[in-house]
Amino acid sequence: MSARQRLAVVSLALALASACKARERADLRRVTPLVPGGHAPVAAAPDAGRPRASNAQRTHRAVRYIADRPAPDGALGLRWGVGRAEVAARNTTAAITCRDAGEYTFCPRALVEASVAGVVTYEFCASGLCAVSIDAAATRDEAAVTGQFERLAAMVRQSLGDPSDEARSVGPGCAGHLALCLASRQAELAARWTWRDGPQVQVSVDQDEEDAFQALAAVTWFSAERARRQEPAEPSAAPPGDAGERTDAR
Repeated sequence: MSARQRLAVVSLALALASACKARERADLRRVTPLVPGGHAPVAAAPDAGRPRASNAQRTHRAVRYIADRPAPDGALGLRWGVGRAEVAARNTTAAITCRDAGEYTFCPRALVEASVAGVVTYEFCASGLCAVSIDAAATRDEAAVTGQFERLAAMVRQSLGDPSDEARSVGPGCAGHLALCLASRQAELAARWTWRDGPQVQVSVDQDEEDAFQALAAVTWFSAERARRQEPAEPSAAPPGDAGERTDAR
């Protein structure tokens, strides 16, 4: 579990403790609504929060930028720059109970239909909303996590086209040990959509930080403002004059 995931779990746990005083007993494995009039308790998903360094970020390779289509102006039904109050109002209207913690807002589901269920995290920068992510539940079921990755990648591809960078490799002997192979870089499941000086989208499967045998799939959309805070990309290996000006041919 990542640092942002732990933050989400702690925040939701504190809310549960308070809710238990008003109810005889609460199922501690479930997230209790924090806003009056919210929907019925929903199963707690893994966490969301500060976008972590995914395999797509840790693996250094030549970078190609998308130039034949516009960058996204938001994610999951929200535009970059909207304020926290508007995000809260939209979720309240949709009967989604969320929890604020620092610059993050954690919600049990998205405002729009998503291909994978999971905790949704909204991150706010100086200008407003600057990152959105979906974190699926960590699991030891390798077929399940691989399927989640494929569905998330297909969801982004449907709206943004082919990724600028993609990797699907699992080394020999990794069957039954996918999470360990992800950590040792013997396996990689990642896709990235990158625009020069613009937003980025990353889909990846990573090892769970609290259970080395579990892996989790996630997708994160970054605004241009937030993307500039990500790890600096290495120069493209494309020929001079063509570096970073085209997407990978597939």
